[in-house]
Amino acid sequence: MVLRKIWHKWRKAKFPSTERRKYLRLDASVPIKYAVITKGKHTISHPAKHGTQSKNISGGGLKIEVPLLVDEFLMTKHLLKVEMALPDGQPKIHVVARMICAERDDSENNYHLGLSFVEIDEKDKKRIIKFVEKGLKKE
Repeated sequence: MVLRKIWHKWRKAKFPSTERRKYLRLDASVPIKYAVITKGKHTISHPAKHGTQSKNISGGGLKIEVPLLVDEFLMTKHLLKVEMALPDGQPKIHVVARMICAERDDSENNYHLGLSFVEIDEKDKKRIIKFVEKGLKKE
């Protein structure tokens, strides 16, 4: 146990900014529509009714901005139906996502929700990854 603690301290000191995410992440504002849905009742035809913008995006999830953090977001039995329009001229992408974190942004008086994709078509995931890689090359 003591060796494990020493190892973790050494690793953090030696590699402080090691990225553990599976996918590259791009800070990008993409138009998003979402709806909170009950687990077990999600279908692609479920309407996305709230509009917002992404703060960042990756092949595994995204961060969105919402004005209020309502109780339905905090209930783990709920998922979100998300519709996004990448600026690549192709059809909108439809995914089902789970909220994995929420942060209050006091400067903007909003909340940022971290979403992880639960259901996504493989070709849509590849489109997102391509969009992220292209955006990172421009930076």
